[in-house]
Amino acid sequence: MRKWLLTALLATQVIAQANEDINYNYLELGYGYLDLSGNEHADGLYLEGAFDLNEHFYLGGS
Repeated sequence: MRKWLLTALLATQVIAQANEDINYNYLELGYGYLDLSGNEHADGLYLEGAFDLNEHFYLGGS
């Protein structure tokens, strides 16, 4: 079982690296929950994204 999983993960990595025109543009809205020990916890919405400036640089934020 572990060998199949490892093989599948490695094959996915190779396919992703073989693609020369990878696009890093994305915008993500989500909900995060962090349960710290005790009664304290942090939760809420988050906005995250990255955008290509040119072929060498991109701008990312969270």
